[in-house]
Amino acid sequence: MVRLEGMKREYTDHFEKLANRALSQYPLEFDRLVFVGYYTNCILLAGSNGDKFALRISSPGWRTYTDLQSEATWLHDLTAGSDIRVVEPVATKEGKYLTKASYRGSKVHYCLLMKWLSGDKFWENINNRNINKMGELFAKLHLFSESYNPPEGFTTRKMSRIFARGERIALYKKENRGMYSPGQYEILQRVKQETDRAYRRLYDDKGDMMVISHDLHHENIIIDDEGNLRPFDFEDTCLGYPIQDIAMAMRDLMEEHPQNFDRYLTAFREGYETLRKWPETDQNRIDDFMAGRMLWVANWILINEREKFSDHLKWAIPKLEQYLNTGKLRY
Repeated sequence: MVRLEGMKREYTDHFEKLANRALSQYPLEFDRLVFVGYYTNCILLAGSNGDKFALRISSPGWRTYTDLQSEATWLHDLTAGSDIRVVEPVATKEGKYLTKASYRGSKVHYCLLMKWLSGDKFWENINNRNINKMGELFAKLHLFSESYNPPEGFTTRKMSRIFARGERIALYKKENRGMYSPGQYEILQRVKQETDRAYRRLYDDKGDMMVISHDLHHENIIIDDEGNLRPFDFEDTCLGYPIQDIAMAMRDLMEEHPQNFDRYLTAFREGYETLRKWPETDQNRIDDFMAGRMLWVANWILINEREKFSDHLKWAIPKLEQYLNTGKLRY
């Protein structure tokens, strides 16, 4: 058994057992395990004869087996069929990409082993030039996806509404009304009505629905030694539209860089348009889907960090009200 380093003692035994059970299914001899972080899922660095790999141990119930298997298939097909340098999954002894790990008394965890990405963190190197390259990266992914035929068994999940993964919806429940004022609740309702209309308009079109990442933002990209952008964390791979992919990335970028956001959005669009037509139209606007994501985040905070919800609403409601009044969402 390979010992796990760097994790708090109360969690080490659990994840050490899971990691060793997962790694035993690969045709490699592992000699090192180091805790990297816990971001909904547990990420470990696994060493094998000087080579490094990332082992992701997914939280039970966070994503379905089909969704995670589709992610691995998508990463493999991107690696094999394009020059887009995504993180590469590693196959097991049986030629599978997704493994199951458990021990007596534990739940089953789905695990994915990937080649380690080395380089600079994109989020520490935000500038016009790199954001322009990020736009090109998204265009390349969408161009590849346009002609991609998902294999049998690939996820059919469509991001056709704000809450499309079976999430528990607490934001509009009667028992939670005491968490916000009538005025705040009215704004949340109006935003939902507006964004619901945007989703209906988009999915009634059915024109260029394709496989999208739906969570590829600036914190999920590494810059390698040659200056290439190396995206990772495709766990939310699903069917949807390019405008949704872009909206997810831009909302997260706006949260981190509100003062420079419009400049960065222009740079991103210019990079995207060197390869592909910009997908935004008068009927389908990025701001609508960014606003929808804000509702998803508020719902998540209400469920998981309830003590922070009131302060989050004080921050979010003025921005959502401005969106309702102007059609433009800005932080």
